[in-house]
Amino acid sequence: MFVLIFKELRQLLPIAWLWLAVIALGFASRLIGSRADEETFASWYEGYLDVGSDPMIAAVAALVGLVTAWSLFPREIDDSTIDFLRALPVSRTQVFMAKYLAAVLLVSCLTIFSYGIDALLLAWNPESLGGKFYPQVFYTLIWRDIVFSAIIVAHGVLISWFRVTGLVVYVIYLLGVAWLESSAGGAGLFSVLSILSNEYHGSRLVVDLRAIVVHAIVAFFLLCIAHFLWGRAASARSGGKQRSRAGGFWRALLSVGAFLALGVTLLRITASENGGLVDDSLSVATTAHFRFAFHPADERTVNYLLAHADEDFKELGARLGADELPTVRVNLAAASEHAAGLATWKTIRMDLDTFEADVSQRRVLSHEAVHVMQSVLSNRALARHFGATRFFVEGMAQYLSFAIVPEEQRRSSNRAIAAVAWKRQDIRFDDMSDPGFASRHDPDLYYSLGDLWTESFVAVCGEAALGDFLRAAGSDDVPRSLSGTVFWHGTLVALGCELERVNDQFQQDMQSLYERTDRSRFPVFDSARVSRLPDGRVRIIATLGAEPDESGVSPELNQDELPARFTVRVGSNASLVAAVDPVFRGRIERSEGEVQIIYEVPARAVPRSRFEYQLGYSPYADSRVWYDTRRTGTAAVEAPAGAGNPSPQ
Repeated sequence: MFVLIFKELRQLLPIAWLWLAVIALGFASRLIGSRADEETFASWYEGYLDVGSDPMIAAVAALVGLVTAWSLFPREIDDSTIDFLRALPVSRTQVFMAKYLAAVLLVSCLTIFSYGIDALLLAWNPESLGGKFYPQVFYTLIWRDIVFSAIIVAHGVLISWFRVTGLVVYVIYLLGVAWLESSAGGAGLFSVLSILSNEYHGSRLVVDLRAIVVHAIVAFFLLCIAHFLWGRAASARSGGKQRSRAGGFWRALLSVGAFLALGVTLLRITASENGGLVDDSLSVATTAHFRFAFHPADERTVNYLLAHADEDFKELGARLGADELPTVRVNLAAASEHAAGLATWKTIRMDLDTFEADVSQRRVLSHEAVHVMQSVLSNRALARHFGATRFFVEGMAQYLSFAIVPEEQRRSSNRAIAAVAWKRQDIRFDDMSDPGFASRHDPDLYYSLGDLWTESFVAVCGEAALGDFLRAAGSDDVPRSLSGTVFWHGTLVALGCELERVNDQFQQDMQSLYERTDRSRFPVFDSARVSRLPDGRVRIIATLGAEPDESGVSPELNQDELPARFTVRVGSNASLVAAVDPVFRGRIERSEGEVQIIYEVPARAVPRSRFEYQLGYSPYADSRVWYDTRRTGTAAVEAPAGAGNPSPQ
């Protein structure tokens, strides 16, 4: 048996070289416009680790298994080499299993090899994932992908018997489940792609074992059918249908062309997202320090950015004491549900659909330009202390971008939200510099609280200290293994400043801002009850009240100034990947003087009984949402009798 498997592996060498070339092309495209020593686990696997599944990623993974499986039997039958195997003193079942196992072994080795390269690249950043590594997530991805490949190979062995007809049917199936995933939110157990769906319990990646078991059983029966069909298939020499060499040449040519087209498409998509290659439909404009790629339809906004980009960048450089400014590539055609902008090494991606006002787009560009300068001036050192400095990284970007491109109304509403959260949730410096901050609070507070802390930092240490801090953090004299608090103390001492003085100033500034804030716009969620409805939806009923006064007495809630929009955010993945938890609207109900907010969450967003959620509302028109601390709810998956009565949590 082992000899047969080894023989089949030799037969699969051309396929192995093909996939190695594809892997090399994929890594080359990923590295265009980015630096491996700046990547973290979360940024490298962004998209692949998002909650749910990405049909495109799953379809590409399925393609690898299908093509590998397609090379097992059809050519052996067409070239009549299968007759030699059938003449050996082994059963046809052994021949069949040797071919299948060889294909699975090949794809598994390729999977391990690809993840091994990932590990080597991420090792260039001494603190991947911002100072924390998640081995459970990494190893779960590996074995889950291997299981998925083994199942897909089983599918491919069967459909290859039907040749082109089978392939067309299977492609229709994949397109169908991909459509269901995107339109209906899920295709359930009908989709083999559901195996690659991501769910999290805290920071632990949870696989869908039910989907794996179901599709493994289906794959076993498909293998049995394939064994029956291929075991009785006659070779061309023994009476089967013969295929001409000319036909084989054209089929091979079409296959090579298809793979080249796939490779070029992946290269263009990935490189375009990273700001590298530009799609033919995009326009390009350059300034002294920027190279913009954009859709022609956005020309008006881009012209506004072009008129101010260099001037704003020079002001930023002056505030940070930079001797020279780099050239930055900006992709204004990017689409992202995560953020208005993303910055890596000298590369910026912006989604112009996030804001309507051109001045807001200009400020986002300044915000992301700060991140570029942070990497340049610190020699990417902040990535080594990501968990402890994330609030300052985002806060400095907010502080400088608002200083360069003022948006007073947006900034004041963000700061009011931060002040109320700071007071009610008792947030201190140790909380903000804790890598687990986002798992307990609203991740958007990194921006507004960081903005306010940066203002206190400048008030105590001087504005020149911003650039000095970046250069000091990147100094070779700063050890890489310092804890967060020690890092902050040591770096500020090097600047002739003290962390305690900055934090004292921050406490005073926040208390003053909190007292000036109109808290009538910020009602309190007194309690919340969770229940599972008979149709699978989860209902959350929250009671609204006014903030207690200094004596602890809660005044009557002013129902004339309630926020117009209430939301609930479901999920707990913010500490692991840069993904967006699903958000749902709530409605107001008044009864007997009591105000309740009722949220009804679709069943697909809460597939398990235990989940985390944050209640929130928009205190101002067009402002960010104010979110309370994370709560844990329990709603039985199968509603018990009398499920209409919610149970207190």
